[in-house]
Amino acid sequence: MLFNRFEGDAPVFLVFSIGNGKAVVVFVRPNESAILLFCTKKQFLSAAIQASLLASQSYCKGRIMMLSQPSYMIDEMMILMTGEYDQYGKLCTRVMDGAAAFLVDRTPLQLLDDTLTYIGFDLRGAMSSAKLILGKKMKYPVIVNPYLGVCLFPVNSPHKADCIWFNPEHIMKTTAAGNQTKVELSNGYYIMVDLKLYYFNNKIQAARQLMQITNFLGSMA
Repeated sequence: MLFNRFEGDAPVFLVFSIGNGKAVVVFVRPNESAILLFCTKKQFLSAAIQASLLASQSYCKGRIMMLSQPSYMIDEMMILMTGEYDQYGKLCTRVMDGAAAFLVDRTPLQLLDDTLTYIGFDLRGAMSSAKLILGKKMKYPVIVNPYLGVCLFPVNSPHKADCIWFNPEHIMKTTAAGNQTKVELSNGYYIMVDLKLYYFNNKIQAARQLMQITNFLGSMA
C-alpha cells in the first residue's frame, strides 16, 4: 500500500501498487460503490490527493477547496508538494496545504523561487547557503521563509518532475516498511516513500539542523 487515510474505523481511500509500474486508487464512501482510479506509480500521489478531495467532500456547504490556482506562496501550512503534469502536458505543482490539495500553474522550483523572491531572497542563494552551512551533501534542504520558519527538503533530485518536497514540521512519525518509509502527516494522511527510513530521517534532521543554525546565526547578527 502506498498511501492511505482513515476516517474513524473505515478507510476513505486506499492506494495499491499493482505491478509493472502501475497503481490503483480505491475510493470508498460508506454504503456506496467503490470508485477505482488507475495511474502510474509516479502519479499515485496526485491520484491520492484527488481522491482525498472526493473523500473530504470538497464542495460541501461552508467548505470550499481550490482545485487549481495560478500562483501560491509557500507558508507554514504547506505539508508537501510534488510536480504534476496538467492536461496539456505542462509541468505544474500539486500542493497539499492543511486539509486542501490543489494544482498550481508553476513548477516546484518556480514556487520555491517565487516565495523566496517575494521576501527578498532567491532560490540559488538559498541553496548556496544550505551548502555552506551543511557541507558536502546532496539534495540540500531549502529555507523557503526564515521569518515563518519554513524549511523544505526534497526526497530525490529537485530537478526530477516527480520529486516530493516535505515540510518536516508536518511529519508526525516515520516508520520503516522494508526499503520504504511510511510517513505520517499532520493532516491524518500517510504516504509511502521509496527511501529507507535511515536516509529519510537523515533528510528530516538536515532540514531541522539547517533551520536551527540559520536561526542562531540570525540571532548573532
